[in-house]
Amino acid sequence: MYENLGEAINQLTERESKRMLLHLFQEAAIAEQFTDEQRLSKRIRHMYEDLIRLQPEQPLTKEALNHWHIVFGNSTAGSLKVGLGSIHARRERILVITSDLSYGPLAHLDEVDGVHHRNAWIKDKLEDYFYDVDGNEALVDQLRAIKAIPEHMPITIWASDNAWDQCGLALVVYLLRGRMNPIQVINPSAHEKQLSEELGEEIQAAYSFELPSETLAMLFKKQARNPSLTENERTRLEREWLRVSADPSVLRIWVDDHVQPVAPDYFDAEILRHARRLARQKENHKGFLCMRLIGDAIGELHEKQWVGDTFIYWRIKALIDAGKMTVIKNPNQILHAQLILNSKERLK
Repeated sequence: MYENLGEAINQLTERESKRMLLHLFQEAAIAEQFTDEQRLSKRIRHMYEDLIRLQPEQPLTKEALNHWHIVFGNSTAGSLKVGLGSIHARRERILVITSDLSYGPLAHLDEVDGVHHRNAWIKDKLEDYFYDVDGNEALVDQLRAIKAIPEHMPITIWASDNAWDQCGLALVVYLLRGRMNPIQVINPSAHEKQLSEELGEEIQAAYSFELPSETLAMLFKKQARNPSLTENERTRLEREWLRVSADPSVLRIWVDDHVQPVAPDYFDAEILRHARRLARQKENHKGFLCMRLIGDAIGELHEKQWVGDTFIYWRIKALIDAGKMTVIKNPNQILHAQLILNSKERLK
């Protein structure tokens, strides 16, 4: 028993260890105040059982081992594959939507023509930014694979609190409308938010791809026995998809626990603010790199809001076209170009 306990504790992350220690001290304080040693004993026993149950060597049910998993983005898929392998779940049953649904047209994505329209829009806006024809065209096959999941097989959808994941969640549930597959949703952001609140830390945006594979495995083991989405919950998500896909906006953000369509220039002020900061740096007196501007903008925005680097690149091109910035080197390859702000923008 003690060997298992030591191994289980060694596998905890630093934040999970702090959380468990905090809970233990809180329970000890309550027991001391109300002389309730029985409560303390029960709570410690419960913490012990949770700790042992969540370890990789503890078996999952046959149903849980056979879950199909749907994620958004290759990074999350890679981490989850490693995590599921550590708990002996079926790694080949991971389906991924690689197209970032926080931007671009969403209308009729359940149909091939709708996907082709979206791909044409992306190609037009981002053709010179590592545009991957095969990767974007793969969306047709990815959605077809989701529809092909056998009837009645349990499905777990991993969706954090951001526009891409939440649009994807609504889309997947819409694609599976009328099907009898039990659907569970795991929200890693909710887990991280709870940890932050309990530890008194500042709450920041958390994304599935940022979490280590062992945390994803722990979350699955912890929630594998949770109830599936109810019929009402599925209907709500189906209607959510109809709402966001019908909106003509090509940019979406996550605010107040829902997806909000916004104008394409929503992030332009932030991009220009970072451009002014770079322009003031001595080493950039002759201009700053477009790639550096993308990195700086993304780094800060991700603390509060998901936005893809491809979208930021498109907006930089739009700001250049609007005369806010000028390309001074490599004009045919804006991504690798040096930029300067126009005089009016520099004075702001």
